[in-house]
Amino acid sequence: RILRAVRFAAQLGFSIEEETKKAMTKLADNLKYISAERIQVELTKLITSDHPDRLVEAYELGLTKVILPEFDVMMETEQDSPYHLYNVGLHTIKVMEHVPPTQILRYTALLHDVAKPLTKTIDEEGNGHFYGHPIKSADMARDILKRLKLDNHTIDETCLLVKEHDFALHGTNIKAFRRFLNRIGKERFEDFLIIKKADICLLYTSPSPRDAT
Repeated sequence: RILRAVRFAAQLGFSIEEETKKAMTKLADNLKYISAERIQVELTKLITSDHPDRLVEAYELGLTKVILPEFDVMMETEQDSPYHLYNVGLHTIKVMEHVPPTQILRYTALLHDVAKPLTKTIDEEGNGHFYGHPIKSADMARDILKRLKLDNHTIDETCLLVKEHDFALHGTNIKAFRRFLNRIGKERFEDFLIIKKADICLLYTSPSPRDAT
């Protein structure tokens, strides 16, 4: 019921009463006794709702610390980039809000940058970089989705999109594009474009990396 309250709020658009929030925070650790299958059902319904941003509320209440600790790390990782408006976690939420509410697309959006905290480096000018994060994110996504007991089809499709989400279409020659299309499959190209558009439309340019908060 602790996680279900956030899911209902996401699906129905209501607010959780403050005393109930306090009780949820106090008892959040009990979620570790709930089966992965039941956690997955509630999480899937939450992120495929009209309000996937309620995952932030789950974070604030201490629920994701138990059911999806990787998201907590994302919420605590700044991108330190002039091209990003949000930290990794909030960027993830925004991408979820900008893709259709299908299970595969929403899980892809949720996990496409999950390895950014682990791959982050800072250059001499103070700018953040995340070299190799798509491949590492795909590996982490597979582990997370298996832990949550998702079906194999969802796992495979999601991980492939996560792995390829950062492929640059602009300036790519035809040979490189054909190799990419062969990897991802033409039947997934539309989903790739959906994720790509949601990901890049949230970028912006600022005069200083420190403004990218």
